[in-house]
Amino acid sequence: MGSAALWNRRPRFRPTKTRRSSLVGGLIGLPERFLGVSGDASDRLYQAALSHAGAHLAFSGSPFPVGKLKPLQIVLVSLIEDARVEQLAMRQMPGLGRLWRPYHVAQASGQSTAADLLARLSRALIDPSYRDDHGWIEKGRLLFAEAMPDWHDPEISRRIGGLLGNDIGQMRLQFAPRTYVVEPSYRDDNMGLWDFGDQQGELTEVIEIGAESVRLEQKERDDGKPNDRIDKASPRARPQQTVEAEGVVVARYPEWDHVLGLLRPNWVTVRETESDIMIRPPEPMPVGSDIIAQRMMIIARGAAIGRRIREKRQGEGEILDLDACVAAAVARRSGLPLEDRVFQREAPGPRDLALLLLLDMSQSTADKGRDGQSLLAIEKDTASILGAAFEAAGDALAIHAFNSDGREKVRYVRLKNFTDMMDAIVSRRLAAIRSEHSTRLGAALRHAGSYLQQQRTFRHVLVVLTDGEPSDIDVHDPTYLAEDARQAAQTLRRSGIDVLAFGLGQGSFHALDRIVGSKCAFRVPRIETLPERMIQLYARLKA
Repeated sequence: MGSAALWNRRPRFRPTKTRRSSLVGGLIGLPERFLGVSGDASDRLYQAALSHAGAHLAFSGSPFPVGKLKPLQIVLVSLIEDARVEQLAMRQMPGLGRLWRPYHVAQASGQSTAADLLARLSRALIDPSYRDDHGWIEKGRLLFAEAMPDWHDPEISRRIGGLLGNDIGQMRLQFAPRTYVVEPSYRDDNMGLWDFGDQQGELTEVIEIGAESVRLEQKERDDGKPNDRIDKASPRARPQQTVEAEGVVVARYPEWDHVLGLLRPNWVTVRETESDIMIRPPEPMPVGSDIIAQRMMIIARGAAIGRRIREKRQGEGEILDLDACVAAAVARRSGLPLEDRVFQREAPGPRDLALLLLLDMSQSTADKGRDGQSLLAIEKDTASILGAAFEAAGDALAIHAFNSDGREKVRYVRLKNFTDMMDAIVSRRLAAIRSEHSTRLGAALRHAGSYLQQQRTFRHVLVVLTDGEPSDIDVHDPTYLAEDARQAAQTLRRSGIDVLAFGLGQGSFHALDRIVGSKCAFRVPRIETLPERMIQLYARLKA
Protein backbone atom coordinates (compact mmCIF):
# COMPACT_ATOMS: atom_id res chain seq x y z
CA MET A 1 0.00 0.00 0.00
CA GLY A 2 3.01 2.28 0.22
CA SER A 3 3.95 4.42 -2.73
CA ALA A 4 7.30 5.58 -4.03
CA ALA A 5 5.88 8.53 -5.93
CA LEU A 6 4.45 10.37 -2.94
CA TRP A 7 5.24 13.81 -4.30
CA ASN A 8 3.70 13.98 -7.74
CA ARG A 9 0.52 11.95 -7.91
CA ARG A 10 -2.81 13.71 -7.67
CA PRO A 11 -5.15 12.89 -4.78
CA ARG A 12 -7.60 10.09 -5.42
CA PHE A 13 -10.17 11.38 -2.93
CA ARG A 14 -10.64 14.55 -0.91
CA PRO A 15 -12.35 14.53 2.50
CA THR A 16 -15.28 16.93 2.84
CA LYS A 17 -17.21 18.33 5.79
CA THR A 18 -20.18 16.07 5.05
CA ARG A 19 -18.08 12.94 5.60
CA ARG A 20 -17.61 13.15 9.35
CA SER A 21 -17.07 10.91 12.33
CA SER A 22 -19.94 8.52 11.62
CA LEU A 23 -17.82 7.17 8.80
CA VAL A 24 -15.30 5.76 11.26
CA GLY A 25 -17.78 3.20 12.51
CA GLY A 26 -19.33 2.74 9.08
CA LEU A 27 -16.09 1.67 7.46
CA ILE A 28 -15.43 -0.94 10.11
CA GLY A 29 -18.80 -2.51 9.38
CA LEU A 30 -18.04 -3.23 5.72
CA PRO A 31 -19.39 -6.69 4.91
CA GLU A 32 -16.97 -9.57 4.41
CA ARG A 33 -18.07 -10.00 0.81
CA PHE A 34 -16.50 -6.61 0.07
CA LEU A 35 -13.32 -7.61 1.82
CA GLY A 36 -12.97 -10.61 -0.47
CA VAL A 37 -10.88 -12.48 2.10
CA SER A 38 -11.29 -15.28 4.55
CA GLY A 39 -9.59 -15.93 7.84
CA ASP A 40 -9.32 -13.82 11.00
CA ALA A 41 -5.86 -12.39 10.23
CA SER A 42 -6.89 -11.07 6.81
CA ASP A 43 -10.15 -9.72 8.23
CA ARG A 44 -8.28 -7.77 10.87
CA LEU A 45 -5.81 -6.34 8.38
CA TYR A 46 -8.49 -5.04 6.03
CA GLN A 47 -10.59 -3.76 8.93
CA ALA A 48 -7.53 -1.92 10.22
CA ALA A 49 -6.93 -0.40 6.76
CA LEU A 50 -10.54 0.67 6.30
CA SER A 51 -10.75 2.05 9.84
CA HIS A 52 -7.61 4.07 9.20
CA ALA A 53 -9.13 5.48 5.99
CA GLY A 54 -12.29 6.29 7.97
CA ALA A 55 -10.26 8.19 10.56
CA HIS A 56 -8.80 10.34 7.78
CA LEU A 57 -12.24 11.01 6.31
CA ALA A 58 -13.55 11.98 9.72
CA PHE A 59 -10.70 14.10 11.05
CA SER A 60 -8.42 15.23 8.21
CA GLY A 61 -9.13 18.68 6.87
CA SER A 62 -8.42 20.20 3.47
CA PRO A 63 -5.47 18.69 1.57
CA PHE A 64 -2.06 20.12 2.40
CA PRO A 65 -0.47 22.13 -0.43
CA VAL A 66 2.75 20.43 -1.54
CA GLY A 67 4.61 23.69 -2.14
CA LYS A 68 8.36 23.21 -1.95
CA LEU A 69 8.36 20.19 0.34
CA LYS A 70 10.81 17.40 -0.37
CA PRO A 71 9.84 13.71 -0.36
CA LEU A 72 11.13 13.06 3.16
CA GLN A 73 9.18 16.04 4.52
CA ILE A 74 6.03 14.84 2.76
CA VAL A 75 6.47 11.38 4.30
CA LEU A 76 6.96 12.84 7.78
CA VAL A 77 3.97 15.17 7.59
CA SER A 78 1.86 12.22 6.41
CA LEU A 79 3.17 10.07 9.27
CA ILE A 80 2.26 12.71 11.89
CA GLU A 81 -1.16 13.16 10.30
CA ASP A 82 -1.70 9.38 10.46
CA ALA A 83 -0.92 9.44 14.18
CA ARG A 84 -3.11 12.50 14.80
CA VAL A 85 -6.27 11.13 13.18
CA GLU A 86 -5.76 7.74 14.82
CA GLN A 87 -5.51 9.35 18.25
CA LEU A 88 -8.71 11.31 17.63
CA ALA A 89 -10.47 8.16 16.40
CA MET A 90 -9.31 6.21 19.48
CA ARG A 91 -10.82 8.89 21.73
CA GLN A 92 -14.23 8.05 20.27
CA MET A 93 -13.63 4.31 19.82
CA PRO A 94 -10.91 3.05 22.23
CA GLY A 95 -11.10 -0.44 20.73
CA LEU A 96 -9.33 0.84 17.61
CA GLY A 97 -6.08 0.83 19.57
CA ARG A 98 -6.32 -2.96 19.95
CA LEU A 99 -6.93 -3.18 16.19
CA TRP A 100 -4.03 -0.98 15.08
CA ARG A 101 -1.21 -1.47 17.60
CA PRO A 102 -0.35 -5.12 16.79
CA TYR A 103 0.79 -4.04 13.30
CA HIS A 104 3.41 -1.68 14.76
CA VAL A 105 6.32 -4.08 15.17
CA ALA A 106 9.36 -1.78 14.70
CA GLN A 107 11.98 -2.23 17.41
CA ALA A 108 14.64 0.07 18.83
CA SER A 109 17.98 -1.04 17.40
CA GLY A 110 21.40 0.17 16.44
CA GLN A 111 20.17 0.85 12.90
CA SER A 112 19.53 4.47 12.09
CA THR A 113 18.36 4.45 8.49
CA ALA A 114 15.65 6.92 7.59
CA ALA A 115 13.10 4.17 6.85
CA ASP A 116 13.88 2.43 10.16
CA LEU A 117 13.45 5.66 12.15
CA LEU A 118 10.16 6.40 10.42
CA ALA A 119 8.74 3.01 11.38
CA ARG A 120 9.93 3.43 14.97
CA LEU A 121 8.40 6.90 15.20
CA SER A 122 5.07 5.53 13.92
CA ARG A 123 5.05 3.04 16.77
CA ALA A 124 6.17 5.58 19.37
CA LEU A 125 3.20 7.84 18.56
CA ILE A 126 0.55 5.14 19.03
CA ASP A 127 2.04 2.71 21.58
CA PRO A 128 2.62 4.24 25.05
CA SER A 129 4.48 1.13 26.21
CA TYR A 130 7.12 1.37 23.46
CA ARG A 131 10.54 2.57 24.64
CA ASP A 132 13.13 4.03 22.29
CA ASP A 133 16.19 5.98 23.45
CA HIS A 134 16.97 7.53 20.08
CA GLY A 135 16.95 11.31 20.49
CA TRP A 136 15.03 11.95 17.29
CA ILE A 137 12.27 9.48 18.29
CA GLU A 138 11.99 11.06 21.72
CA LYS A 139 11.79 14.53 20.21
CA GLY A 140 9.00 13.43 17.87
CA ARG A 141 7.04 11.85 20.73
CA LEU A 142 7.50 14.98 22.90
CA LEU A 143 6.42 17.39 20.14
CA PHE A 144 3.37 15.27 19.44
CA ALA A 145 2.41 15.05 23.12
CA GLU A 146 2.85 18.81 23.64
CA ALA A 147 0.49 19.43 20.72
CA MET A 148 -2.29 17.32 22.32
CA PRO A 149 -4.56 20.35 23.01
CA ASP A 150 -4.39 21.17 19.30
CA TRP A 151 -4.83 17.66 17.89
CA HIS A 152 -8.04 18.83 16.26
CA ASP A 153 -5.97 21.14 13.99
CA PRO A 154 -4.32 19.35 11.01
CA GLU A 155 -1.71 22.12 10.77
CA ILE A 156 0.20 20.59 13.69
CA SER A 157 1.10 17.70 11.40
CA ARG A 158 2.75 20.04 8.95
CA ARG A 159 4.55 21.93 11.72
CA ILE A 160 5.87 18.84 13.54
CA GLY A 161 6.72 17.05 10.29
CA GLY A 162 8.72 20.05 9.11
CA LEU A 163 10.72 20.23 12.35
CA LEU A 164 11.52 16.52 12.33
CA GLY A 165 12.39 16.63 8.64
CA ASN A 166 15.00 19.31 9.28
CA ASP A 167 16.52 17.23 12.07
CA ILE A 168 16.76 14.05 10.03
CA GLY A 169 18.35 16.08 7.23
CA GLN A 170 21.03 17.25 9.67
CA MET A 171 21.79 13.60 10.47
CA ARG A 172 22.76 13.05 6.80
CA LEU A 173 20.66 9.89 6.52
CA GLN A 174 19.95 8.44 3.10
CA PHE A 175 16.27 8.29 2.12
CA ALA A 176 15.25 6.43 -1.06
CA PRO A 177 11.73 7.65 -1.98
CA ARG A 178 11.48 5.31 -4.98
CA THR A 179 11.75 2.22 -2.78
CA TYR A 180 10.13 3.52 0.42
CA VAL A 181 7.12 1.54 1.64
CA VAL A 182 4.77 2.96 4.26
CA GLU A 183 4.74 1.03 7.53
CA PRO A 184 2.78 -0.53 9.19
CA SER A 185 0.98 -2.52 6.53
CA TYR A 186 -2.55 -1.23 7.15
CA ARG A 187 -1.67 2.38 6.33
CA ASP A 188 -2.12 3.71 2.80
CA ASP A 189 0.09 6.04 0.75
CA ASN A 190 -1.70 9.19 2.00
CA MET A 191 -2.24 10.69 -1.44
CA GLY A 192 -5.60 12.09 -0.31
CA LEU A 193 -3.73 14.37 2.09
CA TRP A 194 -1.94 16.39 -0.58
CA ASP A 195 -2.98 19.09 -3.01
CA PHE A 196 -0.78 19.38 -6.09
CA GLY A 197 -2.62 22.41 -7.44
CA ASP A 198 -3.05 22.78 -11.18
CA GLN A 199 0.09 20.88 -12.11
CA GLN A 200 -1.59 17.82 -13.59
CA GLY A 201 0.61 16.39 -16.31
CA GLU A 202 3.58 18.51 -15.26
CA LEU A 203 6.54 17.81 -13.03
CA THR A 204 5.70 18.90 -9.49
CA GLU A 205 8.97 18.68 -7.64
CA VAL A 206 12.71 18.37 -8.08
CA ILE A 207 13.88 15.83 -5.55
CA GLU A 208 17.35 16.02 -4.09
CA ILE A 209 18.69 12.77 -2.64
CA GLY A 210 21.82 13.15 -0.52
CA ALA A 211 25.21 13.33 -2.13
CA GLU A 212 24.24 11.26 -5.16
CA SER A 213 23.06 14.39 -7.01
CA VAL A 214 20.14 12.41 -8.43
CA ARG A 215 16.97 14.09 -9.60
CA LEU A 216 14.07 11.63 -9.78
CA GLU A 217 10.92 12.79 -11.45
CA GLN A 218 7.80 10.66 -11.88
CA LYS A 219 4.27 11.41 -12.97
CA GLU A 220 1.05 9.47 -12.86
CA ARG A 221 -2.22 10.14 -14.62
CA ASP A 222 -5.57 10.33 -12.90
CA ASP A 223 -6.49 6.86 -14.13
CA GLY A 224 -3.72 5.34 -12.02
CA LYS A 225 -1.42 4.54 -14.96
CA PRO A 226 2.09 5.98 -14.71
CA ASN A 227 3.60 8.23 -17.34
CA ASP A 228 7.30 8.34 -18.15
CA ARG A 229 9.73 8.19 -15.30
CA ILE A 230 12.76 10.35 -15.98
CA ASP A 231 16.01 9.94 -14.13
CA LYS A 232 18.45 12.77 -14.50
CA ALA A 233 21.78 12.65 -12.74
CA SER A 234 25.06 14.43 -12.87
CA PRO A 235 27.57 12.39 -10.87
CA ARG A 236 30.37 13.49 -13.16
CA ALA A 237 32.10 16.80 -13.46
CA ARG A 238 31.14 19.24 -16.18
CA PRO A 239 32.46 17.91 -19.51
CA GLN A 240 35.73 19.39 -20.64
CA GLN A 241 36.24 19.37 -24.38
CA THR A 242 40.03 19.19 -24.15
CA VAL A 243 41.45 17.41 -27.17
CA GLU A 244 44.60 15.45 -26.48
CA ALA A 245 46.43 12.64 -28.23
CA GLU A 246 44.92 10.10 -25.83
CA GLY A 247 41.34 11.18 -26.58
CA VAL A 248 38.89 13.86 -25.48
CA VAL A 249 38.74 14.47 -21.73
CA VAL A 250 35.02 14.31 -20.98
CA ALA A 251 34.78 13.85 -17.22
CA ARG A 252 36.60 13.39 -13.94
CA TYR A 253 35.14 11.03 -11.35
CA PRO A 254 35.76 10.27 -7.70
CA GLU A 255 37.32 7.00 -6.60
CA TRP A 256 36.72 5.05 -3.39
CA ASP A 257 39.75 4.37 -1.17
CA HIS A 258 38.64 1.45 0.99
CA VAL A 259 41.74 1.69 3.22
CA LEU A 260 41.11 5.31 4.18
CA GLY A 261 37.34 4.96 3.94
CA LEU A 262 36.89 8.06 1.80
CA LEU A 263 35.89 9.05 -1.72
CA ARG A 264 38.75 10.85 -3.47
CA PRO A 265 37.15 13.68 -5.50
CA ASN A 266 38.05 14.20 -9.19
CA TRP A 267 40.56 11.36 -8.98
CA VAL A 268 40.07 9.58 -12.31
CA THR A 269 39.99 11.07 -15.81
CA VAL A 270 37.83 9.53 -18.53
CA ARG A 271 38.79 10.13 -22.16
CA GLU A 272 36.48 9.22 -25.01
CA THR A 273 37.94 8.07 -28.31
CA GLU A 274 36.45 7.24 -31.67
CA SER A 275 36.51 3.66 -32.92
CA ASP A 276 38.17 3.33 -36.35
CA ILE A 277 35.69 1.27 -38.35
CA MET A 278 38.06 0.79 -41.27
CA ILE A 279 40.71 -1.26 -39.48
CA ARG A 280 39.31 -4.65 -40.40
CA PRO A 281 35.99 -6.23 -41.36
CA PRO A 282 33.85 -8.15 -38.88
CA GLU A 283 35.08 -11.62 -38.02
CA PRO A 284 32.85 -14.61 -38.82
CA MET A 285 30.52 -15.66 -36.03
CA PRO A 286 31.07 -19.08 -34.39
CA VAL A 287 29.24 -22.13 -35.68
CA GLY A 288 25.68 -22.34 -34.38
CA SER A 289 25.45 -18.62 -33.63
CA ASP A 290 22.31 -18.27 -35.78
CA ILE A 291 20.47 -20.77 -33.58
CA ILE A 292 21.69 -19.00 -30.45
CA ALA A 293 20.60 -15.63 -31.85
CA GLN A 294 17.12 -16.99 -32.65
CA ARG A 295 16.74 -18.34 -29.11
CA MET A 296 17.87 -15.01 -27.68
CA MET A 297 15.30 -13.10 -29.75
CA ILE A 298 12.51 -15.36 -28.49
CA ILE A 299 13.63 -14.84 -24.90
CA ALA A 300 13.94 -11.06 -25.29
CA ARG A 301 10.56 -10.67 -26.97
CA GLY A 302 8.82 -12.78 -24.35
CA ALA A 303 10.19 -10.86 -21.36
CA ALA A 304 8.13 -7.93 -20.05
CA ILE A 305 10.57 -5.65 -18.28
CA GLY A 306 9.15 -2.27 -17.37
CA ARG A 307 6.47 -0.66 -15.28
CA ARG A 308 3.27 -2.44 -14.38
CA ILE A 309 -0.13 -0.80 -14.81
CA ARG A 310 -2.66 -0.74 -12.01
CA GLU A 311 -6.20 -1.51 -13.08
CA LYS A 312 -8.63 -0.06 -10.55
CA ARG A 313 -12.28 -0.80 -9.70
CA GLN A 314 -12.14 -4.42 -10.84
CA GLY A 315 -14.61 -7.17 -10.02
CA GLU A 316 -11.73 -9.35 -8.86
CA GLY A 317 -8.05 -8.83 -8.20
CA GLU A 318 -5.09 -9.36 -5.90
CA ILE A 319 -5.75 -6.52 -3.44
CA LEU A 320 -8.50 -4.13 -2.46
CA ASP A 321 -8.98 -0.79 -4.17
CA LEU A 322 -9.32 1.37 -1.05
CA ASP A 323 -10.95 4.22 -2.95
CA ALA A 324 -13.65 1.87 -4.21
CA CYS A 325 -14.04 0.41 -0.71
CA VAL A 326 -14.55 3.88 0.74
CA ALA A 327 -17.11 4.68 -1.95
CA ALA A 328 -18.90 1.38 -1.26
CA ALA A 329 -18.98 2.11 2.47
CA VAL A 330 -20.39 5.59 1.84
CA ALA A 331 -23.04 4.14 -0.49
CA ARG A 332 -23.96 1.53 2.09
CA ARG A 333 -24.37 4.11 4.84
CA SER A 334 -26.39 6.31 2.48
CA GLY A 335 -28.71 3.51 1.44
CA LEU A 336 -27.55 3.61 -2.18
CA PRO A 337 -26.96 0.57 -4.42
CA LEU A 338 -23.67 -1.12 -3.63
CA GLU A 339 -20.86 -1.39 -6.17
CA ASP A 340 -18.96 -4.67 -5.91
CA ARG A 341 -16.02 -3.64 -8.13
CA VAL A 342 -13.75 -2.94 -5.18
CA PHE A 343 -10.50 -4.65 -6.25
CA GLN A 344 -7.41 -3.63 -8.12
CA ARG A 345 -4.84 -5.70 -9.95
CA GLU A 346 -1.57 -5.15 -11.70
CA ALA A 347 -1.06 -5.99 -15.34
CA PRO A 348 2.15 -5.95 -17.39
CA GLY A 349 2.64 -2.62 -19.11
CA PRO A 350 4.49 -1.82 -22.30
CA ARG A 351 8.20 -2.60 -22.59
CA ASP A 352 10.14 0.26 -21.09
CA LEU A 353 13.80 -0.68 -20.86
CA ALA A 354 17.15 0.89 -21.66
CA LEU A 355 20.17 -1.43 -21.49
CA LEU A 356 23.84 -0.56 -21.84
CA LEU A 357 26.39 -3.28 -22.57
CA LEU A 358 29.83 -2.34 -21.24
CA LEU A 359 32.69 -4.35 -22.77
CA ASP A 360 36.03 -4.87 -21.03
CA MET A 361 38.77 -4.52 -23.67
CA SER A 362 41.76 -4.77 -21.32
CA GLN A 363 44.84 -6.88 -22.09
CA SER A 364 43.56 -9.79 -19.99
CA THR A 365 40.71 -10.32 -22.47
CA ALA A 366 43.29 -11.48 -25.04
CA ASP A 367 43.64 -14.75 -23.12
CA LYS A 368 42.22 -17.70 -24.99
CA GLY A 369 39.86 -20.31 -23.65
CA ARG A 370 39.71 -24.02 -24.25
CA ASP A 371 38.01 -23.52 -27.60
CA GLY A 372 40.83 -21.27 -28.81
CA GLN A 373 38.70 -18.12 -28.77
CA SER A 374 39.92 -15.07 -26.90
CA LEU A 375 37.72 -13.57 -24.18
CA LEU A 376 37.41 -10.40 -26.24
CA ALA A 377 36.13 -12.44 -29.19
CA ILE A 378 33.50 -13.98 -26.91
CA GLU A 379 32.57 -10.45 -25.75
CA LYS A 380 32.14 -9.32 -29.35
CA ASP A 381 30.01 -12.34 -30.22
CA THR A 382 27.92 -11.84 -27.08
CA ALA A 383 27.44 -8.14 -27.84
CA SER A 384 26.39 -8.90 -31.42
CA ILE A 385 23.85 -11.54 -30.38
CA LEU A 386 22.47 -9.46 -27.51
CA GLY A 387 22.31 -6.40 -29.73
CA ALA A 388 20.24 -8.20 -32.36
CA ALA A 389 17.94 -9.70 -29.71
CA PHE A 390 17.25 -6.43 -27.91
CA GLU A 391 16.74 -4.55 -31.15
CA ALA A 392 14.24 -7.18 -32.32
CA ALA A 393 12.38 -6.80 -29.01
CA GLY A 394 12.23 -3.02 -29.42
CA ASP A 395 14.40 -2.13 -26.40
CA ALA A 396 16.83 0.78 -26.33
CA LEU A 397 20.39 -0.57 -26.41
CA ALA A 398 23.87 0.95 -26.30
CA ILE A 399 27.22 -0.86 -26.55
CA HIS A 400 30.30 0.81 -25.05
CA ALA A 401 33.81 -0.44 -24.24
CA PHE A 402 36.66 0.63 -21.97
CA ASN A 403 40.20 0.03 -20.75
CA SER A 404 42.68 2.10 -18.72
CA ASP A 405 46.32 3.08 -18.46
CA GLY A 406 46.47 4.68 -15.02
CA ARG A 407 43.96 6.95 -13.37
CA GLU A 408 44.57 9.80 -15.85
CA LYS A 409 43.84 7.64 -18.91
CA VAL A 410 40.61 5.69 -18.68
CA ARG A 411 39.75 5.13 -22.33
CA TYR A 412 36.06 4.89 -23.20
CA VAL A 413 34.62 4.03 -26.64
CA ARG A 414 30.96 4.32 -27.68
CA LEU A 415 30.49 1.58 -30.27
CA LYS A 416 26.71 1.90 -30.47
CA ASN A 417 24.56 4.69 -29.05
CA PHE A 418 20.96 4.20 -27.98
CA THR A 419 19.70 5.78 -31.18
CA ASP A 420 21.95 3.76 -33.53
CA MET A 421 20.81 0.72 -35.46
CA MET A 422 22.57 -2.61 -34.99
CA ASP A 423 24.00 -2.48 -38.50
CA ALA A 424 27.24 -3.16 -40.39
CA ILE A 425 28.85 0.01 -39.05
CA VAL A 426 28.38 -1.15 -35.45
CA SER A 427 29.68 -4.60 -36.40
CA ARG A 428 32.82 -3.06 -37.85
CA ARG A 429 33.32 -0.94 -34.75
CA LEU A 430 33.04 -4.09 -32.62
CA ALA A 431 35.57 -5.85 -34.82
CA ALA A 432 38.01 -2.93 -34.53
CA ILE A 433 38.50 -2.92 -30.75
CA ARG A 434 41.59 -4.68 -29.42
CA SER A 435 42.77 -6.01 -26.06
CA GLU A 436 45.21 -3.62 -24.41
CA HIS A 437 46.06 -1.88 -21.14
CA SER A 438 44.18 -2.40 -17.86
CA THR A 439 40.73 -2.52 -16.21
CA ARG A 440 39.72 0.45 -14.02
CA LEU A 441 36.13 -0.74 -13.78
CA GLY A 442 34.75 1.75 -11.25
CA ALA A 443 35.31 4.81 -13.44
CA ALA A 444 33.83 3.02 -16.45
CA LEU A 445 30.72 2.08 -14.44
CA ARG A 446 30.20 5.68 -13.33
CA HIS A 447 30.62 6.99 -16.88
CA ALA A 448 28.28 4.36 -18.36
CA GLY A 449 25.74 5.19 -15.67
CA SER A 450 25.76 8.84 -16.67
CA TYR A 451 24.66 7.84 -20.19
CA LEU A 452 21.98 5.47 -18.93
CA GLN A 453 20.44 8.10 -16.67
CA GLN A 454 19.82 10.33 -19.67
CA GLN A 455 17.37 7.80 -21.14
CA ARG A 456 13.65 8.48 -20.69
CA THR A 457 12.74 4.95 -19.69
CA PHE A 458 11.32 3.37 -16.57
CA ARG A 459 13.98 0.63 -16.22
CA HIS A 460 17.72 1.23 -16.63
CA VAL A 461 20.08 -1.76 -16.83
CA LEU A 462 23.88 -1.80 -17.04
CA VAL A 463 25.44 -5.15 -18.01
CA VAL A 464 29.22 -5.54 -17.86
CA LEU A 465 30.99 -8.14 -20.01
CA THR A 466 34.36 -8.84 -18.40
CA ASP A 467 36.80 -11.40 -17.07
CA GLY A 468 36.02 -10.03 -13.63
CA GLU A 469 39.42 -8.84 -12.34
CA PRO A 470 39.89 -5.03 -12.12
CA SER A 471 43.52 -3.88 -12.23
CA ASP A 472 45.68 -0.94 -13.30
CA ILE A 473 49.36 -0.04 -13.52
CA ASP A 474 49.28 2.51 -10.68
CA VAL A 475 47.46 0.27 -8.16
CA HIS A 476 49.22 -2.47 -6.20
CA ASP A 477 46.50 -3.36 -3.68
CA PRO A 478 44.60 -6.26 -5.34
CA THR A 479 41.33 -5.30 -3.59
CA TYR A 480 41.48 -1.52 -4.13
CA LEU A 481 39.86 -1.34 -7.57
CA ALA A 482 37.38 -4.12 -6.79
CA GLU A 483 36.15 -2.17 -3.75
CA ASP A 484 35.93 1.02 -5.83
CA ALA A 485 33.91 -0.79 -8.50
CA ARG A 486 31.66 -2.22 -5.79
CA GLN A 487 31.06 1.26 -4.39
CA ALA A 488 30.30 2.56 -7.90
CA ALA A 489 27.80 -0.28 -8.50
CA GLN A 490 26.06 0.44 -5.19
CA THR A 491 25.82 4.13 -6.01
CA LEU A 492 24.26 3.37 -9.41
CA ARG A 493 21.73 1.03 -7.80
CA ARG A 494 20.70 3.74 -5.35
CA SER A 495 20.02 6.00 -8.32
CA GLY A 496 17.72 3.40 -9.91
CA ILE A 497 20.09 1.51 -12.24
CA ASP A 498 20.29 -2.30 -12.18
CA VAL A 499 23.94 -3.36 -12.41
CA LEU A 500 24.67 -6.92 -13.58
CA ALA A 501 27.67 -8.68 -15.05
CA PHE A 502 28.51 -11.55 -17.38
CA GLY A 503 31.77 -13.22 -16.39
CA LEU A 504 33.23 -14.66 -19.59
CA GLY A 505 35.53 -17.66 -19.72
CA GLN A 506 36.54 -20.26 -17.15
CA GLY A 507 37.54 -17.92 -14.30
CA SER A 508 36.32 -18.12 -10.69
CA PHE A 509 35.00 -14.53 -10.73
CA HIS A 510 35.31 -13.98 -6.98
CA ALA A 511 35.97 -10.27 -7.56
CA LEU A 512 32.91 -10.00 -9.81
CA ASP A 513 30.72 -11.57 -7.15
CA ARG A 514 32.05 -9.00 -4.72
CA ILE A 515 31.43 -6.08 -7.08
CA VAL A 516 27.87 -6.74 -8.25
CA GLY A 517 26.77 -9.51 -5.88
CA SER A 518 26.63 -13.22 -6.55
CA LYS A 519 22.97 -13.05 -7.62
CA CYS A 520 23.79 -10.44 -10.27
CA ALA A 521 26.92 -12.12 -11.70
CA PHE A 522 26.33 -14.73 -14.42
CA ARG A 523 28.95 -17.15 -15.75
CA VAL A 524 29.30 -17.52 -19.51
CA PRO A 525 32.06 -20.11 -20.03
CA ARG A 526 31.02 -20.63 -23.68
CA ILE A 527 28.86 -18.67 -26.08
CA GLU A 528 26.43 -21.62 -26.18
CA THR A 529 25.43 -20.93 -22.56
CA LEU A 530 24.36 -17.36 -23.30
CA PRO A 531 20.59 -18.01 -23.72
CA GLU A 532 20.41 -19.69 -20.30
CA ARG A 533 22.25 -16.76 -18.75
CA MET A 534 19.90 -14.36 -20.49
CA ILE A 535 16.95 -16.12 -18.89
CA GLN A 536 18.65 -15.71 -15.52
CA LEU A 537 19.19 -12.03 -16.22
CA TYR A 538 15.52 -11.42 -17.00
CA ALA A 539 14.47 -13.41 -13.92
CA ARG A 540 16.72 -11.20 -11.82
CA LEU A 541 15.26 -8.03 -13.31
CA LYS A 542 11.74 -9.23 -12.52
CA ALA A 543 12.62 -10.04 -8.90
